[in-house]
Amino acid sequence: MPDQFGEIFKGRSIRKKIPFPFQFLDHSTSLPILNGYLTPKTLGLDRIAAAIGAWEMAGRKPVLAIDLGSCITVEFVDDLAIYRGGAISPGLRMRAKAMNAFTARLPMVDLDRKPESLTGNSTISCMQAGVWYGVEFELRGQIEAYRLKIPEIKVYICGGDSHSFESLAKDHIFVVPNLVLHGLNCILNHNVE
Repeated sequence: MPDQFGEIFKGRSIRKKIPFPFQFLDHSTSLPILNGYLTPKTLGLDRIAAAIGAWEMAGRKPVLAIDLGSCITVEFVDDLAIYRGGAISPGLRMRAKAMNAFTARLPMVDLDRKPESLTGNSTISCMQAGVWYGVEFELRGQIEAYRLKIPEIKVYICGGDSHSFESLAKDHIFVVPNLVLHGLNCILNHNVE
């Protein structure tokens, strides 16, 4: 069904019905950066949009775009303006749901706020600390690994859980909630210029 849906919008009939010009974003849309991803048709359009939005905000310099949603995605654009890929891992709630679903006795835990301590003193607080600090340390590790190779790299964080990790926002790390939308606008501008 998704392929049919895409074809409907790409077809001439829908273009006649919509009273204004529009750009349909798909894997053949021209981008302001080169896509070096090995399987470009499998790359989520939100991922490439986040990468482009961050790259533009960074002054078209090396950048990481980290989207904290259901999954955590890390996108890397190098100094040659080539999207190289990144990483995908489970987000906060997915980690908690996995522990609950794939074990016999671990409950579903509330993740509304970061635990004050690294050390839990009950099953629930241990799970909460494991999820929260596991994500935080993963993010810090990713960022540090890239900074060792590219000291001037800038990092942009977005997504539904980005507000929970604002403490990471400091030297060359910025929280931009609408980063994907900014990237979509950059793609649009690239195609209408």
